[in-house]
Amino acid sequence: MSNARNLANLLGTNTKVKDVDVDGTELVLDADADTSITADTDDRVDIKVAGSDVVHVTSTGLGIGDTSPSFKLSVNGNVGISQGSTLFFVNDGGFSPSITNSGTVTDMIFSTNNSESMRISSGNLGIGNTSPGTYGKLVVDDGKISLVTDLSDSRRISFWSTANGNSENAFIQSQNDGATTNTGEILFATKNASGTLAERVRLTADGYLLINRTNTASGSKAMIDFQDGGRGLGIIGPSSGGGSQAMHFYTGGSQVGSISLTTSATSFNTSSDYRLKENVVTDWDATTRLKQLKPSRFNFKADKDTTLDGFLAHEVSGIVPEAVSGDKDAMTKEVLYVDGDEIPKGKKVGDVKTPSQIEPQGIDQSKLVPLLVKTVQELEARITALESK
Repeated sequence: MSNARNLANLLGTNTKVKDVDVDGTELVLDADADTSITADTDDRVDIKVAGSDVVHVTSTGLGIGDTSPSFKLSVNGNVGISQGSTLFFVNDGGFSPSITNSGTVTDMIFSTNNSESMRISSGNLGIGNTSPGTYGKLVVDDGKISLVTDLSDSRRISFWSTANGNSENAFIQSQNDGATTNTGEILFATKNASGTLAERVRLTADGYLLINRTNTASGSKAMIDFQDGGRGLGIIGPSSGGGSQAMHFYTGGSQVGSISLTTSATSFNTSSDYRLKENVVTDWDATTRLKQLKPSRFNFKADKDTTLDGFLAHEVSGIVPEAVSGDKDAMTKEVLYVDGDEIPKGKKVGDVKTPSQIEPQGIDQSKLVPLLVKTVQELEARITALESK
């Protein structure tokens, strides 16, 4: 036991060493020889407690329950930090970042640059927010949530329900628009009552808003497809009180029209304030112009069974031009496939992508009302003159 006495002398006079035996590279620490420290020829130290390997120190690192640690600290099992303690990640600048148990059973705090960056509180995740449970399951303060993609692929946020077979109920998806990989669009999808999950809204790379459709064939910036026979766009005004403007129309920063509602009626308004007008003339011949109009009866080709009264737009354009929009015989521009397009099988660059179509003229028949009123006034004046003779 001289080795034991030498070990005691080495450790100090106040150190009690009992049942210690030093045998070569193994330091046995108890009587039954199942607790020991061993240094072998492979530059490693093993610590055994009650017959079980517990700690292994190698040139690679410290392993707890790991005989071949690959990191500076490798733990094969659970890592426990006492309540209210902090796990620091040391770098050249000091003890930052860190993970802290707040001292409660609910919060875990993650800090960077010595300042809290993220918190998990009762299953709620807050980034830059210390009370995420107050606002929702995921709360991000003054920042951005990003889904990274190379835009040749798509990324989506899915919303699942555990109430009915743990199924996907809705999603928001980002993808390229099919033209080039450098453009993007966003899709919104929901599941209907019959269980069909399908796209409902799309915001295209060019800023088009599509509802219940996936293409911009009409060229309108906002399109609603209600071919299912439902209603298109609904605007709900106040149920009581005075009128309100449901829609405003602007050009050049100035309002030029509106749709206003009362509790019982709708008005379609265009600018008519006297302060916006000049060169106002009331003495002009309406009857002659009115007689040039050619009211007709007809049906549209798309609805052969319905006969209507009206006008042909190009016949009105020379008499009341402000009532007609568009040009006679106008056609949309033909669009061809170009380099960078996603070209379908059987097509090539230079082939027709979107054929030329009729760009129809339109007519606002309300613009004929001033002509009609002035004609009635002229006829009334003539009748009065005849009756006075």
